[in-house]
Amino acid sequence: MYHKITGLKILLLISLLLSVSQGILMAQANGALKGSLTDAQTGETLIGAHAILEGTSFGTIADLDGNYVLHNVPAGDYTLMVSYIGYEKKEVLVTVSSGKETIVDVELDFSGVMLGAVEVTAQAQGQIAAINQQLAARSIKNVVSAARIQEIPDANAAEAVGRLPGISLLREGGEGQKVVIRGLSPKYSKVSIGGVQMASTDNSDRSADLSMISPYMLDGIEVTKAAMPDQEADVMGGTVNFILKEAPDSLHFEVMAQTGYNGLKNQFGDYKFVVNGSNRFFNQKLGVFALVDIENRNRSSFEADVIYGKGEHPEDRNSTYDELGAYVSSLALKDVSREIHRYGGTLIFDYRLPNGKIRFDNFLSRIEKEVIARTEVLSPGAGNTHAYKLSHNNNDLTVMTNSLRLENNFNGLELNAGLSYSYSENRVPRIVDFSGMDKQAFGDSAQTAKYKHPSEVMNYLKEDLSEALLSDVRFANSFNKAYEVASDINLQYTFRLSKQITALVKTGAMLKNQGKEFNIESERTPFAWDFRWNDLVVNEFFEDSYLGSADLPYTLFIDPDYERLQFPGDDYSISNAPDVDLANGVADLMHELDTSYYDYVSSLKDDYNGFEKYRAAYLMSEIKFSDKITFIPGVRYEYNQTQYNGIRGNASSNNFYDAYEHIDTTTTRTNGFWLPMFHLKYKPVDWLDFRLAYTRTLTRPNFNQIIPSWNITMIDISWNNPELKPSQASNYDAYVSFYTNRIGLFTLGGFLKRIDDMIFRTEPTGNFDFESTGLPDYARGKPLTRWINNEYQVDLWGIETEWQTNFWYLPGALKGLVFNINYTHTFSEAHYPRTNKETVYTPPATFETVYTDTAYTNRLFLQPNDIVNITLGYDYKGFSIRLSMLYTDDIFRVANYYTAFQSTSAASMRWDVSVKQELPVEGMQLFANFNNITGASDLYLIEGRGGYPDREQYYGLTADIGVRYKF
Repeated sequence: MYHKITGLKILLLISLLLSVSQGILMAQANGALKGSLTDAQTGETLIGAHAILEGTSFGTIADLDGNYVLHNVPAGDYTLMVSYIGYEKKEVLVTVSSGKETIVDVELDFSGVMLGAVEVTAQAQGQIAAINQQLAARSIKNVVSAARIQEIPDANAAEAVGRLPGISLLREGGEGQKVVIRGLSPKYSKVSIGGVQMASTDNSDRSADLSMISPYMLDGIEVTKAAMPDQEADVMGGTVNFILKEAPDSLHFEVMAQTGYNGLKNQFGDYKFVVNGSNRFFNQKLGVFALVDIENRNRSSFEADVIYGKGEHPEDRNSTYDELGAYVSSLALKDVSREIHRYGGTLIFDYRLPNGKIRFDNFLSRIEKEVIARTEVLSPGAGNTHAYKLSHNNNDLTVMTNSLRLENNFNGLELNAGLSYSYSENRVPRIVDFSGMDKQAFGDSAQTAKYKHPSEVMNYLKEDLSEALLSDVRFANSFNKAYEVASDINLQYTFRLSKQITALVKTGAMLKNQGKEFNIESERTPFAWDFRWNDLVVNEFFEDSYLGSADLPYTLFIDPDYERLQFPGDDYSISNAPDVDLANGVADLMHELDTSYYDYVSSLKDDYNGFEKYRAAYLMSEIKFSDKITFIPGVRYEYNQTQYNGIRGNASSNNFYDAYEHIDTTTTRTNGFWLPMFHLKYKPVDWLDFRLAYTRTLTRPNFNQIIPSWNITMIDISWNNPELKPSQASNYDAYVSFYTNRIGLFTLGGFLKRIDDMIFRTEPTGNFDFESTGLPDYARGKPLTRWINNEYQVDLWGIETEWQTNFWYLPGALKGLVFNINYTHTFSEAHYPRTNKETVYTPPATFETVYTDTAYTNRLFLQPNDIVNITLGYDYKGFSIRLSMLYTDDIFRVANYYTAFQSTSAASMRWDVSVKQELPVEGMQLFANFNNITGASDLYLIEGRGGYPDREQYYGLTADIGVRYKF
């Protein structure tokens, strides 16, 4: 297979070079036209502006430096037309000479000049730039422009992405962390920095944490929703690319300092400092940009999680199992304190060549997170217990990317090549779990309590702390790392087939190696049933009166300074939490004296390491028929080889501390895919744009799904599947856009994804081919849970609409209004596999278990039904304000065969406000951000029991105020 992909790349390159060599000979009699496109008033570059020779197909768009180049233009006189939405068109007479470069720089005037509104307001400039870059893109793409990011930055880069159509965010403590694109969870999309894919930050899947990225280092954000052949195809959802800044043509310096407030904890003390500077040297050839970012954030939350059991409601014996089967098995109430320290840096060098550039990008970000979770677990339906828990984790996450790229043009032959390295390391050097337990917390009321609403369960507690005892102490650490090393080369040449037809041919190849490793070490001291270490704890921390005691009262470990915490709405409360210092002290003592039991199963069963080889090549063309029609056909081939090592173990022993019988196992697999893609763009008039796309993409299995491991317990088996196939999708997109200087941009689009071999985890079943699993004979007869490729096709479709406009033509101060709105509605239909188990009686005395494979239908996980984003901005002289609203409804969280236990979100509406005021000192600004000003929470509900809560998370309002100075 490797030789096949290598041969394909060579064939593609030879074909291109033969065609290009002939084109270069023909180009000797032609000339080139190039220059810069800028704002006439400010001198700012107009990225995405169109430059077209009237009456021909010779056209291009301005690059990230605002430059345009037209190669292989026949000698003669032409009219150069330059257009940019929001600006007046301009026509320039030009003469192209044989064998020469003609330089024509063009300045455009903002549309408001004709009405006396010369100044382009700050937010309008950011919106106009985003509109033009979106329209100039070859693919279907949404853009957050550099101007918008720089004027009123969002709290983090994820928040900026979350305002685009078709996107929702996964949050931690209210902070955007990962993106869901078109209803597909984060593992189905790629995140890249400067075109370099971020290494996975998760220990199980391929997703990356966007909160690592500072908005101050960005020169724009692109979300590509329809893949191109020259992009990696592992993007079933889409691609988020964060574009890094580059040094402008003069000295620039910026410093920002802010402080913050956390409304949930009523606490000041958040801060953020950013310093960046840039300049160019050696006649503007060498550019250097550097940034340092230091931040401290309190991202605490209050959380309530409910686990429901299945059983008939005692008050309604006639009800069906499905309708009233839900009772409260356990209710976990959490006070989670998250202190996050971020340190980041960016260093970028670029060197301008006569016909290109060399660029060296370096990005580093580190998060040091301390999480203290105080939890009460009330279990009326699972043991009649009340647990008091404390979990104290220190988590260090580091992400790094480096890339070296060369771009050059050799008489029309464009070369783009690069080397890159991406690394992530998630180290948790210390995990302490501490718990006390009351084993008869509800007394005789447990059966009554478990059928009550979760908010009423606490009313049935005995609240007798005298019966609560120290239960368990755990000490652990974990380590997870991932890396990617990649190289790629791309060649492109444009042929002028006639005055009306232009054909661009592009080919390239990529080689990438990546590795992944996860390890955890865990030890426990089960005080509940091993009393040998009680005296050690008493001697170290308490009076001698407890020496020789069989049990240690939990009351010894309560934090006297922890006041009862009342959740918003007064439905839940937490009290009698463990003392953090005392819990850590007990864990340290057990660890240092080597008295803990090594937890063999927890320490070994999930460990893995692996290596992947990725090879790809593509061939594509872009054919233009005058300036009306653009057709982009192409094909991509991707080859992937994986080699993973996992643990196959026997945990059938009743004791966790018994030696874990296991073997290390390594498996290797390969696969390859041909992926055709087609894009069509039709522009019948200047204000109308139609786009159609068909693309074939895929998603590779998560790391933890293809590890060759299994774990056999006393009652069941967890079995991973190294033979899983990548999921593949046929994607169909159709978009129409209307745009004028007054309307702005209005876009309406629809998409359909038909996904084959989507990966799901089965429920426990005994209906499987035991011999094919390779399991040992002693596991025979136990139910199995495994990952499978679904035999049913999954359909995902939706509509996206967006309107971006500003009101520069209104009189007086009203011309400062800027408005954005987008709406997304998504549908999906997935068949979730299930095996029904039935006991069949055959007289006189034979009982047989019969398994029947079936499936039930529901939506995809994390798919929202509706998303609405509204942003209203206003600029007046040096003052700017932006009000944003995000509405999401009905996100699917939990699938279950029984409708009563399926979980979806309640409608949520979040409001944010950002304000900026220019100060009398030139270049100095005062700003403030108020996020989640109404204190919206995340609430999920099960279908049963009239919509009982499944999960609630409160994270409150956060506010920042700061000052920024730049020149």
